[in-house]
Amino acid sequence: MHCLAVSLQILRSIMYSVFNLHISDLDESYHCDLVREIDPGYYYHFGFVYHITKLLDKVQENVSELLVQIGIDGLPLFKSSPGEFWPILGCIMNIKSLQKFIFPVGIYYGLKKPTTSSSFLDEFVTEAVDLSANGFLYKGKTILLKINSFVCDAPAKSFILGIKGHAGYASCTRCHQHGTRFDNRTTFPQTNGLPRSHVLRMLDCLSTMLSCRVNGN
Repeated sequence: MHCLAVSLQILRSIMYSVFNLHISDLDESYHCDLVREIDPGYYYHFGFVYHITKLLDKVQENVSELLVQIGIDGLPLFKSSPGEFWPILGCIMNIKSLQKFIFPVGIYYGLKKPTTSSSFLDEFVTEAVDLSANGFLYKGKTILLKINSFVCDAPAKSFILGIKGHAGYASCTRCHQHGTRFDNRTTFPQTNGLPRSHVLRMLDCLSTMLSCRVNGN
């Protein structure tokens, strides 16, 4: 828990010096009793609404919907420590004057990355779905929040999607094809592979479940 507190102090400094978000904004929204244990570390969910309302106070835009870009990545905290951050950061994309402001949605700290992406993203997904459907009140007006896009490097993308890493033979997220090794790299030479879809994904899951039952697992 002490490590997470130190991490949040560092995050306060980053938000102030790089993202122009005042330290008091984090102090007011941070409550230690809301830190949640996620194997093998800790997670704190700042949420969307608090920081977004602070940002909306800076502009005179009249909007009914916000498009938010989400960035997720893992990064080491100290060179001498195995501890690492996994922050979830947001940025409002459809108000130009606010595109330079980055705000924290949630942050994880642990000696390793979260064991599962579902536990890491649980509160984020729950809140994002609710705000997309029901919105939040700002000065008497309901504003909907939509996730515009995700920005992740290849390892973070495979982690949050729960798929094979980018070096895997079946790691293409666009189509069904097995890669081949060329020059010590995994390549995907086909240009007409069967596109991946939600239906095919569900059929794959069903096939896996049936196989497990047949094998007695």
